[in-house]
Amino acid sequence: MPEDLTWLPAWRLRELAVEKEISPVEVTDHFLNRIEELDPKLFSFATVDASGAREQAKAAERKVLANEPVGALHGVPVAVKETIGVKGLPAPAAGIASFPHDYIAVERLRNAGAVILGTTAMTSRADRHEQLAGSRSSLGGMPVEFRTDSDVVGTPANPWDLSRDPGPSSRGSGAAVAAGLTPVAIGTDGAGSVRLPAALCGIVGMHVSRGLVPVVDYPWPTLSLLLSTGPLTRSVRDSAIVTQVLAGPDGRDIACSPFAAPDYLEHIDAGIAGLRIGWTDDFGFSRTYVSDETRRVVATAREAAFSLKDLGAAVTGTDTRWDDPLPA
Repeated sequence: MPEDLTWLPAWRLRELAVEKEISPVEVTDHFLNRIEELDPKLFSFATVDASGAREQAKAAERKVLANEPVGALHGVPVAVKETIGVKGLPAPAAGIASFPHDYIAVERLRNAGAVILGTTAMTSRADRHEQLAGSRSSLGGMPVEFRTDSDVVGTPANPWDLSRDPGPSSRGSGAAVAAGLTPVAIGTDGAGSVRLPAALCGIVGMHVSRGLVPVVDYPWPTLSLLLSTGPLTRSVRDSAIVTQVLAGPDGRDIACSPFAAPDYLEHIDAGIAGLRIGWTDDFGFSRTYVSDETRRVVATAREAAFSLKDLGAAVTGTDTRWDDPLPA
């Protein structure tokens, strides 16, 4: 084995497989073994499709040995949030015993050569306010408790500290990537359900533009127009590659963008010199609703944002003021 497989980025795993330095079967077995060893403490997977993953990996290996053309994720293990349908697999949190077909995102992952390890656990009843991360808040005077408990597989755990929360609702996707159970996972995001697990688990989460990745047959149809489907990875390059695979029009989704996706890798190494970035702490109203802990987080984020000046970006504070959507 030329390199430790656990923490390699997806693009490198694909490169090694195509160069015949490792086998997709070897890679898949490596991550399945890590899931078996570590997930009993993390509860990040809802369903592990070990036999299906190994069959996919064998097919990927045959393709490489035959010198056939391969896709951008060839031989790369991927985990998918349980409400993104994978044919034959259940979605316990949505009460679905078995999806009759792959969703479009899964079709595209397979076409790119990805090996689907299984589905990741999500926050139970994620259709209720997206159930943000583990604290109490107040919205328009109404107290709201944000939780990420799952009634299905157990209490969620953050791989950095098992006593802490990995964030909702694509929590299994975030925890699995951070723990090295998979190099790539897919989640959905309407109110932070990719971004929050990414932030709490220390990985890269993409809330892609709505309509960029087509969606049909989502278990909660009213949410399908609000959600985006996007990757959780450990590198920006991997996120660009996966988004490239997922994005693009499909006639089955009348609400998706009709335009082809741009080349997300074209400027990946260009840096940020010359970019103009505006920063606001609160859009002029949200300070009314935040806790002291949140203010400390905002201060840290502000410091990080203004440090981008050191990389050549122009960062300025703004006095942007939005109308309060939750007036007293």
